[in-house]
Amino acid sequence: MKRKYVVNDSNEAETDVSEALSDQQKNVGDLYGRMEAMINNKFVEIRDSIHKKLSENKDAIMQNRLEIRESLLKTGMVGAEKKGPFGLKRNFLEATFNIDDLLSTFSYSKTINYAGAKWCLAVKKTEEGHKLGAYVVHKADSVNISYDTNYTIRLLGSSENIQKEGKSCLAYESPGKAFRHSFLLWSRLVNITNGFVDEKGNFKMEVEFSVTGNTTACGPLNPQFLISGFVESNCTLLVEDRRFPVNKELLSAYSNYFKTLLFGEFREKDQDEIEMKDVSAEEFIHLLKVIYPPFDDADVNSNNVGSLLRLADYYQVKAVSDRCSKYLRKCAISEVPLIEKLLYAQNYRLLELLEHCVKEFKTFDDVKNLRSTGKYSLLDKDIKLQIFEHFASILHSNH
Repeated sequence: MKRKYVVNDSNEAETDVSEALSDQQKNVGDLYGRMEAMINNKFVEIRDSIHKKLSENKDAIMQNRLEIRESLLKTGMVGAEKKGPFGLKRNFLEATFNIDDLLSTFSYSKTINYAGAKWCLAVKKTEEGHKLGAYVVHKADSVNISYDTNYTIRLLGSSENIQKEGKSCLAYESPGKAFRHSFLLWSRLVNITNGFVDEKGNFKMEVEFSVTGNTTACGPLNPQFLISGFVESNCTLLVEDRRFPVNKELLSAYSNYFKTLLFGEFREKDQDEIEMKDVSAEEFIHLLKVIYPPFDDADVNSNNVGSLLRLADYYQVKAVSDRCSKYLRKCAISEVPLIEKLLYAQNYRLLELLEHCVKEFKTFDDVKNLRSTGKYSLLDKDIKLQIFEHFASILHSNH
């Protein structure tokens, strides 16, 4: 009996051990399963976190980009300018369009003033109906100016780099003339899975462009004044195929642009000859004539005042802008019509000239003549309001 008891006890022990091992293996299996699930969940969390961060970073970059451009617009700079080498201006326009607005007509971005013209981006479904067409539109203030324009138009919203580049010469003879590019098939644009349009049908485009204006009325000018002995030259500027001996210190005193170009941390500062791009020699010599002594009021006239203002704005020469403003305030409207004076004041932020022009509207005929001009639509609403308020105050004081 005793031996049988021992055997039974041993069998029970073996059974207990076997059950314990089975339970342990089960627990290990459960633990492994839980650990594997935790690891998988962790990987999913990490992946989702990475995707979220990438998305947030992309959104933050885009938001920062928009804020920078919006800040540029608020500073009063022409359009949203980007500074290239030595402060060369690249104008920028970005706009949101809706596909439903393009089926039968153009849709336009906001307008910016630059180089004596208004510029905007226009889009439309092409007449054939198969593609998205994009246009850069301009309307010049003067019949004497044409534009050599380099541009890049981009379609945003997708990882694809869809852009068109080119150059064109635009003249006043056909205001509103544009250069167009067909970007992509309309079916690709409206397919929301391609990332161009959102659920409301909105999409974004941008254009970046630089402009060189050429004024046909400037006329030739003898550069003899540059070597007349009043100022010693110590550098040569190459403009197109002409060489102009200049004084670096004199130009730098008048212009931060030239100060950066001639004395900044660029290779040009150590060169005896520097090439000037994006400007015509005929216009540039007129700018130098207004800067160089001896000063003569006749240096600014109806033929060159437009190009002088444009180059003074481009090269940041406030003294030349001031001299142009002074001339425009004094000259008769037979030399420069009042509407052109208003546009110069508006486009180049000449506040004294603007105030002077507004005060010139004293009768019904004055206002009527302004409204009848083809350039009345080029005036900003706030300037029109100033004119009407001034005229209303005259009427009120006379009654």
